[in-house]
Amino acid sequence: MALLQNLRKTIDYQSLGYVREMVYATKAKMGRHHHEKRFAIFGRGRSGSTLLVDLLNSSEEIFCDTEILNRPVFSIFRHIENCSKMHASRIYGFKLLSYQIQSVHKLSDPDAFLQHLVNDLDYKMIYLTRKNLLRQTLSKRYATFRNSWHEKGGQIERPKMIVDIPLLLKKLDEGHQLGLYEEMRMNKLNHLALTYEDDLSEPARQIDTVNKIADYLETKRFQTETNLKKITSDSFADFIENYEEMAAALENTRYQKYLAE
Repeated sequence: MALLQNLRKTIDYQSLGYVREMVYATKAKMGRHHHEKRFAIFGRGRSGSTLLVDLLNSSEEIFCDTEILNRPVFSIFRHIENCSKMHASRIYGFKLLSYQIQSVHKLSDPDAFLQHLVNDLDYKMIYLTRKNLLRQTLSKRYATFRNSWHEKGGQIERPKMIVDIPLLLKKLDEGHQLGLYEEMRMNKLNHLALTYEDDLSEPARQIDTVNKIADYLETKRFQTETNLKKITSDSFADFIENYEEMAAALENTRYQKYLAE
């Protein structure tokens, strides 16, 4: 029964991408919009990419799409082009997470894909990372625990979760390797590098960052607005029930430094 359910989920997951691809292809024929500038936000989940998209969409000249490649499609570049044609903004962008080229589309040559995007299709790359891998990993686990990935306005309730220590260590190792994979890709391309901590964590930094991106995309600067809020506290102990156990498990590992950041 479990095998059948997993198979059904896989089929549904894949078919959704193909159906969406066909729908967007039809819409693109009606839109046929062209853009003076294009960009992609490259990185991974829980790095502040949703916040950055929200900020950029405050501009009258920019439309930044969501994760248009989070499902399999028949033709990646045709799908990207169709998605862009649906929007009439002067500048078009989309969010491209590293797992999508590595696991969803399983590209045999990810560098060739990215180089074609940049060199042939004139996409500028914005590489967004998060310095604190532990916070990034826990943020994903906590969002799953709360069944809420983003909060808008109001008071945020932060029930405490119990961290599965072996699973956390496994995910940290995977995250470390994914970081190396991302760096290897981006080191071969011209890009604008941003970090969540330095560029997005505070409202004042967000203003400077958006100005930097506006200059990078050669568009006029603009006022930003967002009501997204962090779902985790600055203190690990505020939302982790077994914080002491977690801290002890991280002692003398490469991840211990993140507890103090």
